[in-house]
Amino acid sequence: MKVKQIAYDVNYPYSDGIRRFVYELCNGLSQYCETELITSKKNQAFLPFLLRLKRKKLEGIIHSHLPNIPFVKFLSSASFHTVHGYPKLGKLAFLEIKKFEQIIVPSLNMKNLLIEYGIESTVIPYGISTYKTQYSVKDKTENILSLLYLGHFYKGKGVEVLLDAIKDLYDIKLTIAWSGRGNINRVLKKIKTLKIKDRVKVVGIQRDTRAFMLKHDAIVIPADSWFSTTALPFTAIEAFSASVPVICSEMREWQEILPYCSTFEKGNSDDLKELLFNMNQKKLALLSRKSKAAHEKFNIRRVVAEHLELYRS
Repeated sequence: MKVKQIAYDVNYPYSDGIRRFVYELCNGLSQYCETELITSKKNQAFLPFLLRLKRKKLEGIIHSHLPNIPFVKFLSSASFHTVHGYPKLGKLAFLEIKKFEQIIVPSLNMKNLLIEYGIESTVIPYGISTYKTQYSVKDKTENILSLLYLGHFYKGKGVEVLLDAIKDLYDIKLTIAWSGRGNINRVLKKIKTLKIKDRVKVVGIQRDTRAFMLKHDAIVIPADSWFSTTALPFTAIEAFSASVPVICSEMREWQEILPYCSTFEKGNSDDLKELLFNMNQKKLALLSRKSKAAHEKFNIRRVVAEHLELYRS
């Protein structure tokens, strides 16, 4: 069996998480079948990439990870397509998606959205390999809770909600690792306005996100709109692979991850504030065990096996 995975991995619309997932999926599949990753060249525009694909003679199982826009018609030979995010061009995009034999989605919420357009799909969640180092609750000489937000600064990511929540919690230190997109000036202004510069550290893109997560007590995913991310927040899946505790807004669209997180009402900084105020080492240890259990569901080995089963069916 020959499998070709096709992905456009330059800037929008793919997050670093989705990019990492596609690469890990290919590596995992290569242990069982002949696998090739066809991806865009550095800084290559989308249309030239599609034209190059059209000229290429593709054989075997073709699996597309391209954006959900009408340009997928260039891949008429593809059999499988993964919908990574909600299409923003309406019915025209969905008509093109229907051309594929098999549609894969990472969450039940995405499956239900496609059903509204008469499109059936198979749910296979994102996956990642187990990280080499696992989380352990830190022995502390001072009662300081170290939190990490890692991601973009788009509206809907909930960064402002997190900042409001920690304003009066003086025993919390927050690191914000900006992934490079969104309005950083808005966030910096908010930090200055709240007078919390001494407790909030803003850093840039991290090469090894999981190693960086392990330097903190927990990660926080405060999104107040699921449109601000992909079908599932890959940051949580990365954290699960290292048993890092996850604090997450209660997004009903993310039902696959919520049982493994400590949750608060989305957009409610007071609810998050109360959760953080009551957080302690015992609760962190429990959350770490939940993360480890979650990784069984999001382990790349399991995800690869599910893809292989679908290819062979």
